[in-house]
Amino acid sequence: MLNRRLYLQAWLVAIVALLVAFLTLEPPPEDVEPDGVATFTANDAVKSAVDFGTLAPRRAAGTPDAKTAADWVAQRFGELPDTNQGARVATQNFTARRGGVQVPLTNVLFTQRAVGEPKSARNILIVGPRDTPPGIAGGASSTAILIEVARTTAKIKYRHPLVFLSVDGTAVGNAGMRWYLNSVERSRIAGVIVLDAPAQGTGQTLSLWSAGAGRQALALRQLAEQSVRSAGFVPSTVPALRTQLVRLAVPETRGDQRAAIDAGVPAVTIAGRNEGVLGADAAEPDRQRYDAAGTATLDLINRLDAIERANAPDAALAYAGKILRPAVGRLALLLLALPLLVMALDAAARVRRARVRLSVGLRAVAWRFAPPLVILLLAHMLTRWGVLPAPTLGRPPLPGELTFGTRALLVIALLAIVSFLLWMWVRPRVNATGVNPPAEAAGALVWLGAITLVAWWLSPFALVLILPAAHAALAATVAPRRWQVVALAALAIAAPIAVVFTIASDIDRNPLFAVWYLCETSVSGARGLVGPILAVLVGVCVWSLSTLVAFRARKGLVRRGTGMRLARTPPVASSDPVE
Repeated sequence: MLNRRLYLQAWLVAIVALLVAFLTLEPPPEDVEPDGVATFTANDAVKSAVDFGTLAPRRAAGTPDAKTAADWVAQRFGELPDTNQGARVATQNFTARRGGVQVPLTNVLFTQRAVGEPKSARNILIVGPRDTPPGIAGGASSTAILIEVARTTAKIKYRHPLVFLSVDGTAVGNAGMRWYLNSVERSRIAGVIVLDAPAQGTGQTLSLWSAGAGRQALALRQLAEQSVRSAGFVPSTVPALRTQLVRLAVPETRGDQRAAIDAGVPAVTIAGRNEGVLGADAAEPDRQRYDAAGTATLDLINRLDAIERANAPDAALAYAGKILRPAVGRLALLLLALPLLVMALDAAARVRRARVRLSVGLRAVAWRFAPPLVILLLAHMLTRWGVLPAPTLGRPPLPGELTFGTRALLVIALLAIVSFLLWMWVRPRVNATGVNPPAEAAGALVWLGAITLVAWWLSPFALVLILPAAHAALAATVAPRRWQVVALAALAIAAPIAVVFTIASDIDRNPLFAVWYLCETSVSGARGLVGPILAVLVGVCVWSLSTLVAFRARKGLVRRGTGMRLARTPPVASSDPVE
């Protein structure tokens, strides 16, 4: 069913256009020089961290220790210079649902008025997560550095008001950060700096997190990199292009910067670990790391104060030290889909010329959509009924809350049985359409082209996962050698495997658990509904294309050997392969 010449011509056009697109790579924005010199003394921060960690070592949201920690932070903010009898200290009390239970949460804020000239109406927001995952004793440096930075900045004249926010519920779907953002006018935030246990760990590297769901704050990240270097430390490198694409397609970041970036607010997290769930402090406080984290934070505040507002987050990509703008990246993804779309149109036209009804193939594939979609709905309802863990405020639960045990095995067995029964119900209906493998493959290709366009419109980075499988399945329909079919099958699963290993690294678990974690959080709705539905539809289309590969193998058209030439096959006919 593949018109080899037309397919290669479409790829040639796409590659030339891609090369032109990559010529538009832009240098990163010019660096911003801070107005002042950042000086931070770590001794007080270390003492505060020790006191805070001793008072409330495990601060899981909703526990008595979490309440004690909130009171302690409010007291320390109230002791800072020129607080106007506490008028600039405020709290936000709210609740969030986790596991079917309402959890009480408290944000604590400290505001410093703008003193420098000319004054700005926008705030610079400095955030310190206060809670910890259940059972974890760590993260005290977030609060300690937040308080000491607030103490230091009280002596400096800034053009922007500074808001120091000690958030609760970071481990509960970033509840505290999301609550705050919903309570203010987000357009009046110049930038957000999140301190997520920045003094944790060892060495002289500070990690920077700048990703959200489908967007990144690369411009603010660049300023943060300069600030970390000015503090004498090394910033973590921007993830490779492949990793950026995977994380934008399947977001897993848990830092509070995601809540801000998703809301269109520029944000970056300074952390002492790679992006992932907070772990226990494994070493004694390192004064050098406290000093570097505090100095970098002050320097970044100075840089933000020198401009009106950091660039808004967008879908730009970093590559080779340059920036690929969002519109160009979106166009590049569509160009990669161009050969597939051309083949879908060509297949529809050739089927019509052969006087074969395309609706037969489309209807057969549509019947195949039914079982996995029903299974997806059933799995989703099991999470709603509490059989499987539900999302936490629409976000994936912590990996520690998602165990793979007897209940998970029973659910998998139930879904397998239901899948078999559904297939037995659907199979005769597919056969009743009178479709043969070539006609079904043509219908699947047309469906795949339409699904690809919808995915590009709704979630462009989903094409990172769709296109390798789609192109591999399409090429396999004319592959004359078995080794070529095997190689194309490996290409088809390459993107899902990359996602599994990236998620496994982010959640600090093995790949097998990452597969379960991805499946459960997808069917629960924690990753939205569009992605899982697209995955099901694409998977069915690829399966239908593979039936033509099996059909050709039974006909002896796929042989052993090392020949490279693609087979030429006759035109479409109702009873012959669609070649």
